Amino acid sequence: MENRKNFGKILSGSEAFLYTLKAGNIQLDVTDFGASWVNLCFKGTDILLGYDSVGQYESSKNYFGAVVGRVGNRIGNSSFSLNGKTYNLESNEGTNSLHGGIHGYDKRIWNTDGVSDDGRKITFSLNSPSGDQGYPGNLDLSVTYEVTDNNEILTTYKAKSDEDTLCNPTNHSYFNLNGSNGANIENHILKIDADKYLEVDEKLLPIGTPSNVEGTPFDFRAGKEIGKDIRADNKQIKLGGGYDHNYVLNGNGDINFDVVEVVSPVTGICMKMSTTMPGIQFYAGNMLDDQTGKNGEVYTKRSGLALETQFFPDSIHHSEYPSAVLRQGEEKKYLTRYTFK
Repeated sequence: MENRKNFGKILSGSEAFLYTLKAGNIQLDVTDFGASWVNLCFKGTDILLGYDSVGQYESSKNYFGAVVGRVGNRIGNSSFSLNGKTYNLESNEGTNSLHGGIHGYDKRIWNTDGVSDDGRKITFSLNSPSGDQGYPGNLDLSVTYEVTDNNEILTTYKAKSDEDTLCNPTNHSYFNLNGSNGANIENHILKIDADKYLEVDEKLLPIGTPSNVEGTPFDFRAGKEIGKDIRADNKQIKLGGGYDHNYVLNGNGDINFDVVEVVSPVTGICMKMSTTMPGIQFYAGNMLDDQTGKNGEVYTKRSGLALETQFFPDSIHHSEYPSAVLRQGEEKKYLTRYTFK
């Protein structure tokens, strides 16, 4: 295919490829390694953090652009019980299992099941055998990326397992709407339609019932600069080193209801998001530290922000949260739409 090119080899010797999708004013380059977004150009401005070759993705711990799973975000004590049986997971963040553990889906070459003839749509798929990362069930997972003339990117996950298991896939792209070599994301105006968020403990695990954002640095309902309260004298801000918290979205799972809006005052680019998922993790890139990325650009603290649509972190240990359990034989779809203006 003309829109496919070599992206280098991983340590096993397997070859990775880069695919280009185009429609409207969007060009999205994705790789089969981690089903990752590599470049996202809107009207010629690349607004995505990433790397120039697959080798950099393989050695990185930042999850740039990748699909993470089997379960995105954190599971406390790297274990859980399901149907009376306890499962032990890979620990890769202290005692937490984060984004699937050491051998996450971000470090694998996915199958490429097809690119549409018009170059607007691609599907990657992965078979995760029972016991992979410690999870039960043979899981078949696919993700489809589709760009449209309306400057949208629609992401559709499909998941099915032959046993009850957990599944919480999400995309971990880092955005900077200022473009390459622009200011960090603290000047972005962010709006999140959420009345509540989850407070966390020292391990960044949620501590229980959602808390009201009103009167706190976590209130983005009316929209404000990310940097306005990011250094506030607030326990939750200090625990996260900034924002690294899950928001309880008001969208009720309606894919046609925008729950997030981000605007760069430098480029004027606006990104809106809608999703069928109940939550979104807003991570302000607090731990980025002198990472050399695309074109030799050095990514430092808050060079990008991640907005991960998801079930709530550690939901398996909180019966009051929406469940990330995928039942035997059930096929689930999880959708997120990004719209650019």
